[in-house]
Amino acid sequence: MLSLNINHFCDHIKSLGYVCHIQDQTGQICVDLPVLDGTLPTFIRIYDTQDLFQIIVIYPMKITDGSLNTVSRLLHILNKEIDLPGFCLDETLNIVFYRMAFPALDGQIHKKLLDTMLVSVQNLSTQFIPPIAQAANGLIDLEELLKKAKEKKKDLESSVV
Repeated sequence: MLSLNINHFCDHIKSLGYVCHIQDQTGQICVDLPVLDGTLPTFIRIYDTQDLFQIIVIYPMKITDGSLNTVSRLLHILNKEIDLPGFCLDETLNIVFYRMAFPALDGQIHKKLLDTMLVSVQNLSTQFIPPIAQAANGLIDLEELLKKAKEKKKDLESSVV
């Protein structure tokens, strides 16, 4: 078990091979999450009540003028279809992020939960950053993205049979 203590979390995350540090100004853990050809700023916050922690991954992409609605609709569809919904859009800051929050019992979580969530966030980010970035940059509209997704799903289903 892992106590909801920022130092214990940081030490455990480092033991998994991630680069991380505790931000002095926020008291959050900042993890350099390896995804695709770079890293994503990932923040882990432990609430003062010691009964909840959250992971937030910031997707550093600019949302071009006119693409906000497309990105919003895409994130809504993704959240509806995936097992771990959490894609968010801050419309005032024009940023896309992924957020998950977890309860802790008696101020502790199982280490495997944190390990699994970090890997899950990496996998989700790897899979969905490309289409989200295409939509954010106005390179593709939602209908075309949905068409490509259906084709990919059909290809995957036929390869399993």
